[in-house]
Amino acid sequence: MEFLNDLLQNQWTVAIGSAIISGIIVYIVTEKLFKHGEQKEKKQNIYNANVDIVAILTRCLVEGDLLKPNVVKSVKKSISRQYKLNERDVFSCEEIRRRTIKQHLENSICFHKAEKRV
Repeated sequence: MEFLNDLLQNQWTVAIGSAIISGIIVYIVTEKLFKHGEQKEKKQNIYNANVDIVAILTRCLVEGDLLKPNVVKSVKKSISRQYKLNERDVFSCEEIRRRTIKQHLENSICFHKAEKRV
């Protein structure tokens, strides 16, 4: 017991112990901040990848190509790799096809409305 009491009264021991405890606290806080930033960046990359996939396939649809499953999968793989994401992170092939068709129809409707005004 006397050894423990002497150890706690030693300034060197207290200083080293304080430094270790503060280092652990700084590590925990920094780790949480970086994880939050990485998650935010990943969500932004997922959003951008999904937008790019739909935009590329919409252009294909405009040019008269159909949304064949192998084409959709290839574009999905390519864009996922470009953004350093897993394929599971972006839309499913079925969702990509739905959104591409929706985008194409919205663009067509807007084009026809603008054409009627002129």
